Amino acid sequence: MCEPPGGAGRTEELPVLVLLDGEYWGPCLGIGHLLDNLITDGRIPPVAALLPDAVEETTRWAELSCRLEFVCSLADELLPWAARRLPLTVGSSC
Repeated sequence: MCEPPGGAGRTEELPVLVLLDGEYWGPCLGIGHLLDNLITDGRIPPVAALLPDAVEETTRWAELSCRLEFVCSLADELLPWAARRLPLTVGSSC
């Protein structure tokens, strides 16, 4: 999870950005640094970025093929997990 400056001490709700293949977005592509710069420049509001990793190629292709179960796991497991750590905007579940 990438959190904006102020992190867990924030009180206002944050929009959520979910980027699949987090193993690339985080360490390889430096999305945290990019988001920090965009926020600092006022180009985007503070945002919480969730970067779930792909387990391995076979699982990735199976889960990212528009499966309702995968979408529901994001909505019912990943988002509530993140919401226990940061104040996030309220969404719907499956």
